[in-house]
Amino acid sequence: MKGMEVKGAVAIIIAIICLLAGIGIGYGIGTIMAPGPGAPGAPGLSGTLKIGGLIELTGDLAPWGPMYRAALELAESDINSWLEDIGAGFTIDIVIEDIESNPSVCLDKVKALHADGVLFFVGPTSSAELSAIKEYCDSNHLLVISHASTAISLAVPGDFVFRACPNDAAQGPAIASMIEDVGVDQLIILYRDDDWGRGLKDAVSDAFGGTVYATIPYTEKPDYSLEVSTLNDQVSAAISAYGAEKVGVLAISFGEIATIVQSAKDYDALRQVKWFGCDGFVMCTELLDPAVVDFVLDTGMVCTVFAPTKSPKFEHVRSYIYHEVGEEPDAYAYPLYDAVWLIVHSIMHVGAYDPDKVKEVLPKIAENYFGATGWMKMNPAGDKEASDYDLCAIVETSPETYEWEFVGKWVYATDTIIWTTPIYE
Repeated sequence: MKGMEVKGAVAIIIAIICLLAGIGIGYGIGTIMAPGPGAPGAPGLSGTLKIGGLIELTGDLAPWGPMYRAALELAESDINSWLEDIGAGFTIDIVIEDIESNPSVCLDKVKALHADGVLFFVGPTSSAELSAIKEYCDSNHLLVISHASTAISLAVPGDFVFRACPNDAAQGPAIASMIEDVGVDQLIILYRDDDWGRGLKDAVSDAFGGTVYATIPYTEKPDYSLEVSTLNDQVSAAISAYGAEKVGVLAISFGEIATIVQSAKDYDALRQVKWFGCDGFVMCTELLDPAVVDFVLDTGMVCTVFAPTKSPKFEHVRSYIYHEVGEEPDAYAYPLYDAVWLIVHSIMHVGAYDPDKVKEVLPKIAENYFGATGWMKMNPAGDKEASDYDLCAIVETSPETYEWEFVGKWVYATDTIIWTTPIYE
């Protein structure tokens, strides 16, 4: 990038020191406040800096695509307004690409953006997509911050992949604790047979105090009748041996859960037991469809998702997305917004559009940054440190009107479940 005129070098040093001291710089609301107009930018930065936005507007993850697009649009708008206020001398452009919920497409889009000079990326959502681009990004020194990938297998110290959310080392115990809390001690796990699904299945199995009665893997496809038939056989056998109250089903799925439920609703045994979910399909609007919502209500299907810290910055992002999309944002919209801020703060700190330099400072920047998600301190692998998890379920808010709502919380520090709305009674 071409150099820019530097004015008030002392002021930018003070601004950076404030950030690292925990005062930080942000949108200008909440705990972290933006510097006043006239504060300088960073030397060596000018023009427009491009950041690739890898989100899914089609495919299994499409229900969350509009939320994520809105989060990126807000981040770009907020950051460019702030950069103008401080006289930074540059702007950002988030190049949003639909990666189609497809790891191969994700890699192709990263390569195309890289050829166009893009060196920084936010997203993708799934661990399968992130795994598909990891080797290319590491080899070419492209820095990526995923907002929603949680596979434990991708927690690798020293690479160019960061994650603005906790990995499944925490979600596994959260799910296990929730299942145990409602009296289930015989668990059948239906899971996606990919890095994320296998990792979360193992994390739950390791933490669960009861018996994992059976595990049923599946790969993404149009029809899951064979797997659901197998699930029915296992659940029926477990009910005969232990009783329906002791048996539960955990679905580790993405948006395909709606297709799975379409098949499951035809089996009486599957409707008799408690079902549980995870962050893979929390807030999935397809489960609100009248064709499947009765089964969801009958079986509970409470999902876990990490809990962002509620604050004015959280509300700023929540209200914008809700206004734009008309739905409550899922938890991973907030770290997507924060990921863009972390990249911009880090670029300004090193004074260069340079992933090698940013990679070295980003963890320290994150440690002292309070965003829409809350404090963003990372663990040694570059993932956000573990936190509490919200429990979410579909409830009937008025006759024949259904919405996803928060119904409880798993407290990380004490490994306890707190129900605000009992679902399995």
